[in-house]
Amino acid sequence: MKIIFFLLLFFPFAYTQTISNHRIDKIITLLITNSPDISNYINADELQIANRFGIEYEGIENKFLIANEIPKEFTNDLLNGKIKYEYKLESLEENFSLLTITIPTLNLKSEYFLKDSFLVASTNYHSRNWKTITTDYFQFFVSDETLFNDYSINLLENFINRMSEILSFTVEERNKLKENKIFYFLCRDEEEIQKVTGFATRGIFILAQDYVITTYNTHYHELLHFLINYKLRKLPLYTHPFLQEGFAVAFGGRGGLEAHTISEMGVFLIKSGFANYKELLSKLDFQKTDASISYPISGLYTEFLIKILE
Repeated sequence: MKIIFFLLLFFPFAYTQTISNHRIDKIITLLITNSPDISNYINADELQIANRFGIEYEGIENKFLIANEIPKEFTNDLLNGKIKYEYKLESLEENFSLLTITIPTLNLKSEYFLKDSFLVASTNYHSRNWKTITTDYFQFFVSDETLFNDYSINLLENFINRMSEILSFTVEERNKLKENKIFYFLCRDEEEIQKVTGFATRGIFILAQDYVITTYNTHYHELLHFLINYKLRKLPLYTHPFLQEGFAVAFGGRGGLEAHTISEMGVFLIKSGFANYKELLSKLDFQKTDASISYPISGLYTEFLIKILE
């Protein structure tokens, strides 16, 4: 028999939402089983946003839940009670709530935000009061308006135009970008981005919703992760990091450093004999190598390959 601890916390907000036990049980069951039917419990606008560019990943049925799924290998044991789980539902402001599913024996905790009883992305809650700016290619969500300006917007717009040429985007592909917009969330600092994404990072591309969430005004590197996936449209969930990160470094730099600076670092590493690109062709070896070495070298060779193909 499964053990469920249900804790509903009520706060004195102007808005609170009540979700029936039956609905919560249904949502949890669908999450645990990774069922496609979970789409019926995702906010319709959020579901449309997640699929607006038509990007598909092999073997993934619920794109909206990428990186927040319950591992499939434990589904049967969770359903038959061999593995116990707990959940907690907290009421938040403005008809939002937070569902937390915890599996103690697996040391696993997954969080899901809801609004009006439907699943939404965490950014929907955290950025609800942020400034929004709409441009040709972007929908910006800005936490602190004093940290953003038109100069940064123009740089980002020009970058998309330049990369559209390099990636040979068709007129239709460019128009689709303009119609559906790249969602760019600018956080105040690393503390805020961790609160929004759950990751300690300066910037990240969220595959589930095709969001760029960052602390940089012009985070080209993460934008490139999106642009190459948009170009490929159908691809494996896990791409070899030599090409994935190499492409983003070659044209977008890394960690606040311009692409040409990273490229020069790669040239130095190769010429000095300090590292060899062949050593990075293994996914495991790439991940084991310090990023200050693996990224410049992969960027240098990826740029070389792209120029050959032009």
